[in-house]
Amino acid sequence: MKQPTALEQKVTALVEPLLPEYNAALVSISVRTGGKGHVQVLVEDADPAKNIPLDTCTAISRSISAQLDVEDIIPGRYELEVSSAGVERPLTKMEDFERFSGRQGKIKLFAPIDGKKTFEGLVGGTEDGYVILNIGGTPVHFDPEAISNAHLTLSDTEWKKLFKQNENQ
Repeated sequence: MKQPTALEQKVTALVEPLLPEYNAALVSISVRTGGKGHVQVLVEDADPAKNIPLDTCTAISRSISAQLDVEDIIPGRYELEVSSAGVERPLTKMEDFERFSGRQGKIKLFAPIDGKKTFEGLVGGTEDGYVILNIGGTPVHFDPEAISNAHLTLSDTEWKKLFKQNENQ
């Protein structure tokens, strides 16, 4: 899986200690510099069964912004975005593949295998240091170093259920 840059590691070290105060956990950090810089921080509630409220994301954003201003580790101007990881959250750690085993997922590779770079199926956990994606009932093992991006996807049934919940609110 994509390794964080040195700058992303610095931002992670600054952000992670701030999150317990908000009962939040870090999902991922992405930093783009140059031109219009962008810092994206994806968070989730520390209790995986709960959604993180918008006002909590706002409070976390203010806290991170203040710390970034003090530490001044991002060169130039940048935009800070703090948001929920969402229903199609990224899978950034080996533990994510275990936690979300049985859910729909998509993996994109840096280089193609048999002419294909994108694979979809059921997340099947990990085994012997490999990520497993069950594609059409067959477990396919991927080297985490070959994965450029991985995230959950929603099945048609899950999308319908989600829309039905939103209509009832």
